[in-house]
Amino acid sequence: MSKRQITQKRNIMKKLMMLAIALITSVSFAQEMKKERSSEAIAQKKVEKMTAELNLNKEQQERIYELYKQKDYSHKSKLQKRNRGEVKDKADLERKKAEMSDKRKEHSAAMKEILTAEQYTKWKANKAENHSKGKKSYKKKQ
Repeated sequence: MSKRQITQKRNIMKKLMMLAIALITSVSFAQEMKKERSSEAIAQKKVEKMTAELNLNKEQQERIYELYKQKDYSHKSKLQKRNRGEVKDKADLERKKAEMSDKRKEHSAAMKEILTAEQYTKWKANKAENHSKGKKSYKKKQ
């Protein structure tokens, strides 16, 4: 074998090693991201964000944490199934929409009970602003 062939083989091996390292790193990163999707992690992140935005006191932080910790986030995977066409019964879909609407109203009522009037108004405004931002980014994707 000539020096050139040996050098080419080394370069190929180096590239394969770099590819393997990149693959392992991305898989471990994806697994780490998946762990953070627990109800506790989501609740903690929401409380931290709301504390910064609304200046929550310690009792409010604890109550909001418990509220979000109890919240069921499994509906997101159900919506993804619907978007892929796996849910076909429209009556069932309408029933689920009504359930989600009721849950949103219950959540809003609980937040109204926990927050002061000023905090609640600001929370609603932030929520509406985030909702409109979401709609704009959804339209851009289409």
